[in-house]
Amino acid sequence: MINIRSMVLSAFLLSSSVAMATEVSKQADAAKRAEVAQLAKRAQQAQVIDTDTDSQLLEAVSRLPLAKTHRFIPQKVMDGGSALHMIKGYFDTPKGKTYAVMFVTPDLGTALYGQAFDTNTVKRYSPVDTEELKSASVYTIGDGPDEFFLVSDPLCPYCMSLEKRLAEYADKATFHLLFISLPMHPRAPEAIAYILSKEGDEARHAAAVEIAKGSKSFVGTDKKPAAREMARIERLAGELNTQGTPSLFSMDGEPVPMRVFDYYDKQAGKTPAGR
Repeated sequence: MINIRSMVLSAFLLSSSVAMATEVSKQADAAKRAEVAQLAKRAQQAQVIDTDTDSQLLEAVSRLPLAKTHRFIPQKVMDGGSALHMIKGYFDTPKGKTYAVMFVTPDLGTALYGQAFDTNTVKRYSPVDTEELKSASVYTIGDGPDEFFLVSDPLCPYCMSLEKRLAEYADKATFHLLFISLPMHPRAPEAIAYILSKEGDEARHAAAVEIAKGSKSFVGTDKKPAAREMARIERLAGELNTQGTPSLFSMDGEPVPMRVFDYYDKQAGKTPAGR
C-alpha cells in the first residue's frame, strides 16, 4: 500500500452553495466546511490498493458535469475507503495530459482534487487564493470598479489583439495579468521572461504591447531568472482551470465571458470587436 498524503488537497469550503438568509447561510457554510474538512482528512489517510476496473463507476464519473467541464478522464478505480472513491485519471488540458487522483463521495455529489467541487453545478467550494493570485500577477492595469484576473499567452493572436487595447478599458476595470505559454507557441516562455525582466506595471505592460505589435526583441531572453516565477503562474492558472487564452476570471475564480469587452465597447460608443 502506498500512502498518498502528498497528493491531496489543503483548501476548504468557505462559502455556502445556496443563497439563503444570513444566519441560515452561515450555518450552511459551517456545515459544508466541516464536511469538506472531514473528507480532506480521510483523503489524506487513504491508502492506494489496486482493484479491478469498475467500469460502471468510471462511466458514471465520466458523465458528471464536473468531469466534462474540467475534461477529467477517469481511468481506474482505487480503494479510498468507505467514505470516498479514489479515481485515477488525467485532465485533458491545452498543454497535454495532467495525471491526477480525484476523490469522489459515494453519492458522486462532491469531488476533491486540490479543491472541492459540486460535481453537478461545478461550483467551487474552496475559493482561490486571491492574494496569492494578485501577488503572482505579471502586472496590473486599470483602476476601474470591475476587477478581473486575465490569463494570457503573449504570443497568442487573440491575446495580442486584446493586449494592444487593454489600456482602453482602464476606467472600466482593473486587470491582473497572468501570462502562461501554450504548446503551439514555443517562444512564449522567452516572451514572458522578457516582460518579467522589466520593473513595474507600466514597463511590463509596455513590453507586452511591444510584443503584441510584432517586436521580436524578446527572442533570446534568458528564461532561467524567471523560471520559478513562471512556474508559479502556470500553477495558479491551472488552479483557475484555465482552458485556453485569453481567459477572464472574477476575483473568486469564476470564469467570465470575454464578451464583457464588447459590453465595455458599447458603453464607450465603439463597435464591439467581437470575441
